[in-house]
Amino acid sequence: MALLIALGLTRLGLGLNELGLLNSEATMNFSDLMSLPYKGDYDHDIDLDAILNELPETPREVARQLYSEHGRNKDFQDTYGLINISQIKWVKVSERAEIIVASSMNPDFDEWFRTAAGRVGSFTKKGWECIHTRKDVQEHWKEFKTWDLPPVTISAALVGLKSPLHLVEGHSRVGLLAGLIQHEILPKQSMHHIWLGTANMA
Repeated sequence: MALLIALGLTRLGLGLNELGLLNSEATMNFSDLMSLPYKGDYDHDIDLDAILNELPETPREVARQLYSEHGRNKDFQDTYGLINISQIKWVKVSERAEIIVASSMNPDFDEWFRTAAGRVGSFTKKGWECIHTRKDVQEHWKEFKTWDLPPVTISAALVGLKSPLHLVEGHSRVGLLAGLIQHEILPKQSMHHIWLGTANMA
């Protein structure tokens, strides 16, 4: 996905046409997710099967994390609404921690990042229990030294930025990784899986 409003692309002189992401054909914008059915009568998530029916090339894990769980979120709609998500190609890659934690991000979600990073300050006293309230998440980090669910990123070039990556979903996970590096619990060269989206113009 690419940011438009929150990152002020207009200040950079970059419009959707220049980014190559303007919906010029009968394709699907992020805003079109709003027309898809809910997962259930009392659930605010968008039905995952309906999403995959419209975007069959999107990995199920990305569709759930980003489109299903956040497709009706006002902040995400304000930011991504005009983006043609049909042109995003997703691949799971392994990247160095120092590259991941240096990702640009929507300033609205910076607090999630900083809060998660701050949890690691009590690592000496609590160990891996400090990172999350869920036992399964604690145990996964303790055993594998990485997250159990890769965060969702895009190529920062899609939003007119120079950093290698732009973080879209998973601010707490990446913030936690930043804290673990800062407190020298994990090396900055450690490798972690992420989902990476790039513009598929073919």
